[in-house]
Amino acid sequence: MKLSDAKVRNAKPGPVVQRFSDGHGLFLKVKTNGTKTANWNYRHDGKQKTASYGVYPEVSLAQAREKHMEARKLLKSGINPVHHAREMKKADGAVLTARSKTDDATFEVLRLSFQAKWTREKASHNPA
Repeated sequence: MKLSDAKVRNAKPGPVVQRFSDGHGLFLKVKTNGTKTANWNYRHDGKQKTASYGVYPEVSLAQAREKHMEARKLLKSGINPVHHAREMKKADGAVLTARSKTDDATFEVLRLSFQAKWTREKASHNPA
């Protein structure tokens, strides 16, 4: 039986970690401190792995299901979904780093331009 958003929202922490199944291996884990995470246990290369899709409510149940289906497709094609996600995150970080270097250079050009203009205007308003 699939979980509903209301069940996830109303799941209360207990003295032990609780697990609520959503189907296809996806489950909601409610820790004793109240943290709710969507997880999936799977096997890749003969080893058990766990994928975590995020903390509820930052990641909704629908978003977790979507990520889970994408991960299952990757696993079917022989790709470790967690490793793939880490590689994608690294690639995104490299793009952001490259973009920030470009932005810094642009900002530096704008700063120097503004400083030169401000110095000229100040000098024209305050003759010595």
